[in-house]
Amino acid sequence: MTALGYNEGIVQSRFAAVLAANRFWLSPHTSEAPPAGWEAAILSNVDADSPVPVLVDGRGPVLPGDPVRPGTYGGVRITSFAPERVVLDLDVPAGRGAVLASTERYAPGWSAEIDGAPAEVLRVNRWFRGAAVSAGRHRVVFQYQPRGWWPLVALSAIALVLSVVGGGALMVRNARRQPPSSVA
Repeated sequence: MTALGYNEGIVQSRFAAVLAANRFWLSPHTSEAPPAGWEAAILSNVDADSPVPVLVDGRGPVLPGDPVRPGTYGGVRITSFAPERVVLDLDVPAGRGAVLASTERYAPGWSAEIDGAPAEVLRVNRWFRGAAVSAGRHRVVFQYQPRGWWPLVALSAIALVLSVVGGGALMVRNARRQPPSSVA
């Protein structure tokens, strides 16, 4: 990723240990995200053995409490993982909800379902995605399908067909132009 502050402030900081060790975790605490650019400064001093703040943009819930170390609150199990589709089984402790946080890239083309119902994909810690979940057992599915995907696939298919037809037409034309070879 080449987002401003990501490589300099996150990948080359103590937070790199979190990136390497934790794909998804539950957090019972979230805070409102600071102005753009401050996330890198906040996260750069956090490592895999520290509580990790979960900073949500204006659409995410703000949950009071203290940050937790990834993997120490509730349970998250990856049941299926592919670049465009991730399936997770969660066990959120009783009493209150949490935010499923991740170190997986956020992009507008991601959608989420919780127990088969559409859910909002949250932007957490500026660069990553997550979702708000209630207490209990849940299945969360993240699916990536950017807007305009199918029109681009159709356009690509049309271009491929036109290329094959055009190439075939050129081959036929060139075959007709060549004089017959004489055998002596």
